[in-house]
Amino acid sequence: MINLEKLHTHKTKLYGRRQLQDIDRIAIHHSGTLEGSAASFARYHVDALGWPGIGYHYVISKDGSVRTSNELETVSYHVSGSNRRAVGICLIGNFTREKLPTAQRRSAENLVLTLMNMLFLPVNAVLGHREFSGHKSNQCPGLNMHAFRRNIAPHSHTTLKKGDQGKDVGDLQQRLKDSGYDPGPVDGLFGPLTEKAVLALQKDSGIREEGIYGPLSSAALHRTPNPRQLFRMIPAMTGADVRSLQRVIGAKEDGIFGPETERLLKNFQKEKGLTPDGIAGPKTKRALYGSTVSFGT
Repeated sequence: MINLEKLHTHKTKLYGRRQLQDIDRIAIHHSGTLEGSAASFARYHVDALGWPGIGYHYVISKDGSVRTSNELETVSYHVSGSNRRAVGICLIGNFTREKLPTAQRRSAENLVLTLMNMLFLPVNAVLGHREFSGHKSNQCPGLNMHAFRRNIAPHSHTTLKKGDQGKDVGDLQQRLKDSGYDPGPVDGLFGPLTEKAVLALQKDSGIREEGIYGPLSSAALHRTPNPRQLFRMIPAMTGADVRSLQRVIGAKEDGIFGPETERLLKNFQKEKGLTPDGIAGPKTKRALYGSTVSFGT
């Protein structure tokens, strides 16, 4: 079992349990506070509300870091009437008053896509708190959930190839750039550099390398979060960036950030005089790959 962040819990009360197949919804929340942490929310939920523990399964900070606060099998309290069927993700902030930071949005999209793939859920299973039955008067999460879903849904009917041009090509180029591939200038023109970037994506994702951007490439691109911090969580982080990390630290190159990867990463950090926290953030990535590589936040 992966160790969860140690948080305040009730002395006698315990949450119920469920099977993963019981889950058919992902609930997006905001904290409604400008600041906060999994630890502070746990104290409030236990001491003020009398709950067994923190209500959320994941808490995402404004810098994009993700903390696992409950196992998926835990029936915690976050959407009354739907707790047994829903995973709860809390974004720290009040998004009726402030804009969702880019790093936080990307982490939320990446986490939701990981959960959708793991639990075999469609995009319409992703709901804001207020979209659940009986919660329409609630402003949580303060986001445009239609836009959020649109952002994570693979563009299954879009096929783009060399010679195409327009907004769809520009959107593809920006997403490729955000994911660590180089499509050249974001100019809406599908040229040789964009084709080369699509081929690299397809190679990394085990898709037939043809340079044509279709449904499989779209799904792969929306599962390829770069730049991002890498660390051990539930469910495990996966992807080409994890394999790249494993290659450098000498871990098994399975693309899954598990206990061996965490252990060897901590050893690497100790050798480099870095904080051995098992998180591949900007400083650690610079030590791993060199100062010329940009990894964002």
